[in-house]
Amino acid sequence: MERARKGRRNRLSHLPEPIIYHILSFLDSKSAVQTSVLSRSWRCAWKNVPVLDLNTASFERYSRFERFGDKVMSLRYPLSLRKVCFVDEEIMHKRRDHPLFERVIEHAFSHDAQHVVIELEHELELEENFDFSRLFCSVTNSSNVKTLEVRWVKLDYKSEFSGFRSLTTLNLYCCWLDARDVFSDSNFPCLKNLAIEKCECYGYSGSISGLHLLSLMLLPVPFQQVEVCAPKLKFLSFCTSEVPDSEALSKFSLPSLEHAEVGGYFPFELRDIREQHLISLFQDLHNVKSLTLRSQTVKVLSRISGVLEQQPAPFTRLAHLKLFSRSNSVPMEVVNYFRKGSPGDEPRIEFIDEWE
Repeated sequence: MERARKGRRNRLSHLPEPIIYHILSFLDSKSAVQTSVLSRSWRCAWKNVPVLDLNTASFERYSRFERFGDKVMSLRYPLSLRKVCFVDEEIMHKRRDHPLFERVIEHAFSHDAQHVVIELEHELELEENFDFSRLFCSVTNSSNVKTLEVRWVKLDYKSEFSGFRSLTTLNLYCCWLDARDVFSDSNFPCLKNLAIEKCECYGYSGSISGLHLLSLMLLPVPFQQVEVCAPKLKFLSFCTSEVPDSEALSKFSLPSLEHAEVGGYFPFELRDIREQHLISLFQDLHNVKSLTLRSQTVKVLSRISGVLEQQPAPFTRLAHLKLFSRSNSVPMEVVNYFRKGSPGDEPRIEFIDEWE
């Protein structure tokens, strides 16, 4: 038995280095460093992992988190980073400054990180949160960042984004934005995917344009009035949480649109919404092939079914309509509105119970 044990091969120690680095890339940096005790071949493996993932949730005290972060960055081998994650839990809000955070982001940009995730805890009011202006202004046009995800932060100046010339995906969640015209080709010439979710914007109106934009999510739209011009856009997810001004009709120029989702949050009385907003929206989406309407949108359409009966359906290519509602609760006038516009076969209509 003893001889058999001695003859066993230590498979962990003999794993190829690329596989070891790949395994460690799924761990946060603290856990990756801790694997150095597993075997001799793993002792310095974490230094070659192309992912830097710092999360305050792994530490009881911020002072330990700061010391760890500084040490990890100083000991890592000088290699290009694939991804940098910085997750700031509530513990950091006891500090008025964010010195480690700045050093981590500067480290990411100086090591050509391609994917950057920044998440600050929401316990601090957005208006009082860390201001990114002085940090992102240092980003040069040669930055290789492809994906940027920012959560729970304040973005005050549109000049912050001028250096992200290679960015293809931008996700903003619960951010405070002073960015009425920042989402354009001049700032993001390569942008393909843009998601703005639960954000607040300073200003009444805004515009989004992108020659290469393929996917756009506005959940909800951060402006009362928005203009979107994206000739190659394929997917749009759109909803509103504001009572629309009767004079403020959002405009969408999307000639290549294939799938759209409309609806979401309507915390106001349904009778207050003006039917011309939805009718105008559908006219802008006339090229869509697949359309999904959330339950609140279906309820609004049911309220104005008499108006829809008099309107020509704008859709010319609609093949699939998905309604989040029970079939027996949708007036026939609403169904006919979507049926009569498509040439040839009628669009396939799918009803989904909102409680499913």
